[in-house]
Amino acid sequence: MIISHLGIGAKLRRNILLPIYWKYVKKWRVIEYYNKLKEHQWNTVEENQEIQRKKLYMLIKYASQNIPYYKRITKENNIRFSEDTIFEDIKKFPILTKDIIRNHLDDLYKFRDNTYYRNTSGGSTGEPVIFYQDRNYLEWDITTKILFNEWAGRKIGEPMVKLWGSMRDVVRGSEGFKGYLKQKLYGITILNSFRMTERAMYEYVHKINNIKPRLILAYASSIGEFIRFIQEHNVSIYSPKAVMTSASVLYPEIRAKTEKVFRTTVFNRYGSREVGDVACSCEKNLGLHLIPDVHYVEIVDDKGRKVKPGE
Repeated sequence: MIISHLGIGAKLRRNILLPIYWKYVKKWRVIEYYNKLKEHQWNTVEENQEIQRKKLYMLIKYASQNIPYYKRITKENNIRFSEDTIFEDIKKFPILTKDIIRNHLDDLYKFRDNTYYRNTSGGSTGEPVIFYQDRNYLEWDITTKILFNEWAGRKIGEPMVKLWGSMRDVVRGSEGFKGYLKQKLYGITILNSFRMTERAMYEYVHKINNIKPRLILAYASSIGEFIRFIQEHNVSIYSPKAVMTSASVLYPEIRAKTEKVFRTTVFNRYGSREVGDVACSCEKNLGLHLIPDVHYVEIVDDKGRKVKPGE
């Protein structure tokens, strides 16, 4: 019996290297959170609402007692809230806009220690916004990505290729010996979608065929350009378990062409730098699957009013 070196590497990463790295090196609770998300992933709507009710109440309670901006908002508007009515009570607070973050940044956190790090929005709608995130956010964000990848058929540690367009992610994720080790540890190879020359795309095809990734994660716009190159040059490309798109709208024609060229299923993921990954398509194929443990999502109109289901 022949065992692929890729299979051995994936099991080593999944069962030994990454758990040790997360728990003892980084002191992250990724495995704990992963098990929790796995347990809740097929909950009923009612079960999810109970989880959210408690979490949302504790979040609002903490903010109103500890965060200067929200302490002031709560006091000035005499806002009252309770766990039983929190889904209605949250509407009493103003939507946190980018302008509010710019103008009140120093009032939007209690303190900053070494668990906090500076981040910025992508800037796709104008000037990027500076904000701070902490280790707890990062742990949940990593865990959500793991679960979404699993829905698409990629287990922790299995080979994955990212055709990615964020220079910060590309540079920080792949530069130098440290970046090389990080990619090896996670089983992820990053291909720069800002360098989509003909020569580069030939190299990308070669790498994908050699790596044989379980999953390809790509900007929707980048995968569209890549499949056009593959079709025009009639090159052979490895078929992964799935392709997942993110960062821009996945149009039906791009989905159809991607599934045809890669001979696989396309999954769609939605998220942002500000709040991480919010939703992803799953095996039930009923739209985008939300993670209530991590996000409370409302669909609102231009005036911030919640719209009716299906609108």
